[in-house]
Amino acid sequence: MVRSLTWVSSALAALLLIAAAAVAQEEKGKPKGKAQYSAGDIKRVVRKLAKAMEIDNSKKADLMSALERGLDGKDFKDAVKDKPVRAVFVYRAGEGGVIVKFLKGDGKITFAGGKQEGTIYLKAVSAGAQVGGSAVWGVGLVMGLKKAEDFGGDYTGRATHATAGDDSAPGGQFLTLDSEDDGKKHDVLLLFSGRGLSAGVGGETLSITPDW
Repeated sequence: MVRSLTWVSSALAALLLIAAAAVAQEEKGKPKGKAQYSAGDIKRVVRKLAKAMEIDNSKKADLMSALERGLDGKDFKDAVKDKPVRAVFVYRAGEGGVIVKFLKGDGKITFAGGKQEGTIYLKAVSAGAQVGGSAVWGVGLVMGLKKAEDFGGDYTGRATHATAGDDSAPGGQFLTLDSEDDGKKHDVLLLFSGRGLSAGVGGETLSITPDW
């Protein structure tokens, strides 16, 4: 009887160890703590990052307006079903160029359950038309990211946007990380507003470099 109980106990212990190992393997690489952001979390993080970047109230209002429209948009609602938001960043950048448009800027990013207010740098080149100069303030939603260390690199996508005069107009762009490793691929949804007159007309590559 004692031997039977000992055997049963050993078998149960082995099963528990196997189950624990399976769970640990499944969770490996996922962000620690809260693994994703809700719409409410995203708004809270954007406000906090905008404050950290000392973005003034007028530009912050533009950002929040663009964010609200983006969160209510079909593109975001469809994508977030399968690719939750794992990180959020806010950036500021300047645009220039006539035949070839370029953008360069910096920002702050916060990961769900991970690094807070890390610095990132952005650079993009695309075919486009440019009149004068255009300053852009934007929000980036990082979707489907499995590991924080996979964030960064070259992202490509398609979008058009235009801003005119002194009025701010929200735009959006869906980008995917260029990687031969499908396990590292994830999307970035950019939601931006700006001032000046700018019109993107096609493919664009955005390079994001984390400063850590």
